[in-house]
Amino acid sequence: MSDLLLDDPALLARLAPYARHAVGEAARFARKLHAEEVAPEHLLSSLMFDEDCAASRVVIHAFADPETIATEVLALCPGITVVGSARCLPFSVRGVELLFAARAGAAAVRSVSVEPAHLFAAAAEHLDTEARSRLTDAGFSAAPPAAAPAAGAEGEAVAEEGPLFRSFSTASKRVLGAAGNAAARFERDAIAPAHVLLGCLEIDEALRDAAGLTVARTRMLLSDRDADPTPPPRGSLPAGAELAALLARTAADADTLGLLGAILDHGASELRQLLTRQKVTAAVVGRCLGVFQDPDPPGPI
Repeated sequence: MSDLLLDDPALLARLAPYARHAVGEAARFARKLHAEEVAPEHLLSSLMFDEDCAASRVVIHAFADPETIATEVLALCPGITVVGSARCLPFSVRGVELLFAARAGAAAVRSVSVEPAHLFAAAAEHLDTEARSRLTDAGFSAAPPAAAPAAGAEGEAVAEEGPLFRSFSTASKRVLGAAGNAAARFERDAIAPAHVLLGCLEIDEALRDAAGLTVARTRMLLSDRDADPTPPPRGSLPAGAELAALLARTAADADTLGLLGAILDHGASELRQLLTRQKVTAAVVGRCLGVFQDPDPPGPI
């Protein structure tokens, strides 16, 4: 399985072919969320997004909605995401790049926090060429970051290492929330630089004045250039300790129903409670073993 690194590859070899495919899909899903390792949350969410697997069909049999479960689990998944009131969305590849660029920009001027101005400058820099050209032709100005408090005796400068959002100010976190809402309005599945730019303009009046364009005008100009189609990097992700332990406790030759049953029996309490609230229980899964079948995997396993 090239998408998942396990200290004990035999854990995957024990599974039925489509279950091995499902674990690989979980690794690809984790990579899309920019996670550092694959967790049971990625596996469960990925299973629920798979309309063909036995696990999601049993959920429907239990009169629950796999998409609702997947969306709720997504908010628990490790990765770089924005959890909003209606949706949880990951950042696109260039969206993540701009977040790190904004932190680096704040560190370069020894700011004590990453401010909306740093996000604004990084978002403008990471727009695609056509989007940036449209805005420039309409009078847009990518203003430099406004002066932010410099580090001194009262505080430390932003560090370029460590948890990404630790040094983001409250205003910057509001910008990212607004960016998530902008992506949702455009019906995108990831937050791209264009959405962060819109979030900056919506939240920060000074940046809006400096940019020279209203939020509505900017949204219109970006309406068909807001998405970031950059694919996630290829390669394997390591299985986290919790996923490795879960696979070790999964029955030999288990299909995706077996994986779902293992999560119900041995998964984190938040996952078990979430499934139980949707009337998806170990008893329901047990009754359906052998009744619902996985399809053949789409390729070599």
